[in-house]
Amino acid sequence: MLGEGNLKKNITENGTTKLNGNIKVTDNININGTLNGNGKTIDMQDGAIKTLNIGTLTGNSFIKLDADLETNTSDKIITTNGSGANITLNGLKLIKDSTNENGTLSNVFGNVHNVTLTNNTIYTTGYKYIFNYSGGSLNYTRSVSTKGLSDYINGDMDNLSVTKDTTISESGIIGTVKNGHNVELPLNGYDLTGIG
Repeated sequence: MLGEGNLKKNITENGTTKLNGNIKVTDNININGTLNGNGKTIDMQDGAIKTLNIGTLTGNSFIKLDADLETNTSDKIITTNGSGANITLNGLKLIKDSTNENGTLSNVFGNVHNVTLTNNTIYTTGYKYIFNYSGGSLNYTRSVSTKGLSDYINGDMDNLSVTKDTTISESGIIGTVKNGHNVELPLNGYDLTGIG
């Protein structure tokens, strides 16, 4: 069993490792044997692109990934055998915007066929992206969006990734967090400034 915490080392044994808590993956990691997701979260979001290689993936897993749409790269979970796995992608943090209206993040889930997206619409500071899963890859379309930080704070959209330096030009209160809405704003190394 693997308890809650950071997974920082390869697992070289060929047995079965069962997740007993949510894990954070911050480096390229290899798991030679079987990983049973056991309904837990594998969080790879840290602003850097990496790969988790797994011999066999089984059970249900919730996944959070980073993606750089400028280079069409993302965190990846690659398995030799993922036929017994069910993945729910419930977090996709965009680091940079795409320069194209359409694109593909290739081979994000190598050899895993049962993938569900909990929210396929993600906003950045200027764009709206709609994602679809197909054959291990995530395809997306980009359109211009006028939604922004106040819409996110007010709960009018579920996902916002900051992909450039942003200045809040509104004075006073820019929004009120609704009950049950969790506001977590990944700045991705960009600056968020206000007028005062």
